[in-house]
Amino acid sequence: MVKNRNLKYLSAFVTVKRGGENMQPRERCWIVGAGAVGSVLAAILHQNRTIETCLVGSSVHAKEIQKNGLLFQIVDHKQSTVPVRVISPDQVPILEKRDIVLMTTKMPLLDRTLLWLRPRCGPEVGVIALQNGIGPEEIIAHGLDRPVDRGLVFFGANSPSPGKVRYFPGTIRLRPSAVTETLCNLLKGSAVKCGLAKNFREMEWFKLAINCIANPFAGILNAGNRQIAQDVLNPAKELVLSEVRRVAEAEGVSIDITVKEMNRYLDSDNVPSLKADLDREMPTEIDVLNGAVIHLGKRHGISTPINRLLVSMVKFLES
Repeated sequence: MVKNRNLKYLSAFVTVKRGGENMQPRERCWIVGAGAVGSVLAAILHQNRTIETCLVGSSVHAKEIQKNGLLFQIVDHKQSTVPVRVISPDQVPILEKRDIVLMTTKMPLLDRTLLWLRPRCGPEVGVIALQNGIGPEEIIAHGLDRPVDRGLVFFGANSPSPGKVRYFPGTIRLRPSAVTETLCNLLKGSAVKCGLAKNFREMEWFKLAINCIANPFAGILNAGNRQIAQDVLNPAKELVLSEVRRVAEAEGVSIDITVKEMNRYLDSDNVPSLKADLDREMPTEIDVLNGAVIHLGKRHGISTPINRLLVSMVKFLES
């Protein structure tokens, strides 16, 4: 999604030492959601020989990886083929204490995912929600009837064609727990920097603010990150950010980012996922991004007309 810049939100995290006393040993990692983010994590975790990694999905992209391997490219590096293991949801066994599940399923597809996953999750499985938006772990916890941990993806990923994924290096920030500490240790020394966030709630709103601009702008304008970062769009970005900031403050969170700083985050060749979803005629996540700002704004009596405008325009493009 964004480049890793040295703002306080991304620098405020706890470095995890390998083998921490709270760490739960895991032997298998199941990445549920074979999109761009899930594919990147599968490729990177595949390099860790201490855990068996499996990507779960049944899309055309997943089937191409299953057949020919994942064509994986870190931006500015050569492409390589990674023999990622892929299985369909019906092939997932009963999961137990030795398993960790990374939820990367897009939010519009989450309900049907939870239907097949719930009967397969034993009581000691570690589950981490990595989706966009505010509070997806609460939805997943309700659907699975179990506690769920939470993480935020601060890296870019896109799939230009089935079986291929491009990775724009960045970070993952996790809400501290024994399960998320385990993931940090699994990713230690890899191409994805990972840490436990001291200020997770603020970071969650920080990412939402960026997504509420980058994603709808990309879809409506048919543009990539670098185009969205242009100063000519700054007045529109200011209006969106002002509404998000007011709602966040009503929720007890201060968002300390300027449009100029946001433009630096967006200055890459990545393409926001909402545009990719529209290009593939798939449902977007607009309801959990700008839609979440509208919903929470209503709760606090805060008007959000600019976010309403963006949602209505994206809904038109979806239809």
